[in-house]
Amino acid sequence: MKSKAFSQKLEACRVLIYNSSNPEIEPYLGGVGIGAEYLTTGKGLYQEVVDLIKVQSIEYQEQSLAYDIYFENRKNCEKTYKRTLNIVTVMARNDKDLQNRLTLGDRFMYRRVTDWISSVNQFYDALLSETDFMTKLAINMITPEKIATDQEAIQNLKLLRNKAISEKGEAQEATSDRNEKMEELEDFCYELKSLAKVALEDKPQYLESLGILVRS
Repeated sequence: MKSKAFSQKLEACRVLIYNSSNPEIEPYLGGVGIGAEYLTTGKGLYQEVVDLIKVQSIEYQEQSLAYDIYFENRKNCEKTYKRTLNIVTVMARNDKDLQNRLTLGDRFMYRRVTDWISSVNQFYDALLSETDFMTKLAINMITPEKIATDQEAIQNLKLLRNKAISEKGEAQEATSDRNEKMEELEDFCYELKSLAKVALEDKPQYLESLGILVRS
């Protein structure tokens, strides 16, 4: 449902419901069972949709923020990993066994970020287990403490991704709730419009004030 079309439909419902309470129109509608209580129900439905639109807007803002934070952290993790990998590759260039243990020849881009995260964690774990090599890497500012920090960042990245996915689900649920209530409002307005056409058959100017097109 496009936002513009949705807003137009909502505005049409508002005009129909609220203008039906106009003093000059109300007596005619009363003849077909449309009174103050009936219109109050419609106004309540309209307000519920408006409130759900606000909820939906907040949920999508939270979704956007969560993904912004996730992607920023992912970018940083990728940059850090690439730098470490490049240094390790250079420093291990003359040791084929070490290269195999670190699976340096199997490094490639993963289509799924979950696979990439798992691969990076395995690389860091394997690197930490190479104690002699880690001692050699100290000159390159790669230490067990730094690797631990990098792994913590990867773990946090997983949490940020889960948070973003959760926010996306909540935003979709908010949209579903809004659409469901809008359908209820539109059904109410269909009934109101149909009854108004009967009640105001000889009052085209009143029908037009309700947003009902009158063909000449």
